[in-house]
Amino acid sequence: DNHVLALDAGTGAVLWDTFLGEKGVATAAPLVANGRVFQGVANCARSGLRCYMAALDAKTGAELWRFYTVPDNHDPAAGSWGVPTGERNGAGVWTAPSYRYETDQVIFGTGNTYAVSAILRANPKKPAAALYSNTTLSLDAKTGKIKWHFQHVAGDVWDEDWAFERMLVTDPKNSSRQIALTMGKLGIVDAVDQGTGKYLWSYDYGIQDLITRIDPQTGWK
Repeated sequence: DNHVLALDAGTGAVLWDTFLGEKGVATAAPLVANGRVFQGVANCARSGLRCYMAALDAKTGAELWRFYTVPDNHDPAAGSWGVPTGERNGAGVWTAPSYRYETDQVIFGTGNTYAVSAILRANPKKPAAALYSNTTLSLDAKTGKIKWHFQHVAGDVWDEDWAFERMLVTDPKNSSRQIALTMGKLGIVDAVDQGTGKYLWSYDYGIQDLITRIDPQTGWK
């Protein structure tokens, strides 16, 4: 029921119990790094229900910050939806995030929007991009402020989530740089720079028939 608990590893006694609220479902495993617990929330399927990533103090369970993956009207990304706040939803965090110790960043991915009918009604020929759905996000782990984002597929009305793990590894194509690597349901691997979010390359395993071209400079599909 959306509780994050810390237990004494020796006895099993509850050290703290933090309730995240009734909106969304905490289905992903938490990540503990550098004195903080990072917990994503998904399954925000009702209109106006926004998923998020939260950070808790590892010692006390107190919530430090919360970043909503569906923007409200005060966020610069709000214009990417084309529909009012009350009609936006989705962008769930389905898997545990990754952590970059060098720069104190938490890096994670989101799924698609569930506001398919709304964005198709607004523009049936070209659905709105709907940030931050299907996106790799990097947040300042201390504050929850966004550092960069890369959207893998914009305007996804086919439920082709990009919600899986972000692997922080050395680029096999260039050993001098560190990348965040992930794959969506389509079986396309995308690589972006860990520090900047700059698109680097993709590899299509050839099991999908939705994407016909990937821009080699921007990764736009």
